[in-house]
Amino acid sequence: MVTVSFTAADPRDPDGERTLDIEFTIDSYGCPGNTFGLPEDCYPAEPAEISVASARDITGANVLSLLTTDQREAIETEILERHDFDRSHDYDPREDWF
Repeated sequence: MVTVSFTAADPRDPDGERTLDIEFTIDSYGCPGNTFGLPEDCYPAEPAEISVASARDITGANVLSLLTTDQREAIETEILERHDFDRSHDYDPREDWF
C-alpha cells in the first residue's frame, strides 16, 4: 500500500476557506472496464479504493475522529475526483528486484 498526502477543503468550514492535510492509503488503483470484444473478455470498471488515515487542521491536530460520516465521505469524494491515481508516480524499481 502507498501512503499519500493530499490537501482537501475542510467540510466543516461553510466559507470553504480552510483546508485539511489528509494522509490516505491507496488500497486499490481500480481498473478501467472492458466493454468491447467477446462477452467473456468484458468486465465492468472498478473505482480506486482509499482509506483515510489522518486529517490535520491548521494547528496540526488530527481531527479525523471529529468528522461526521458525511464530512468523511466528502473528503473521500474530493480525493477520488482530484487525485491522480497514475501508478507511475508511485513506482519504485526496487520493488521489482528479487
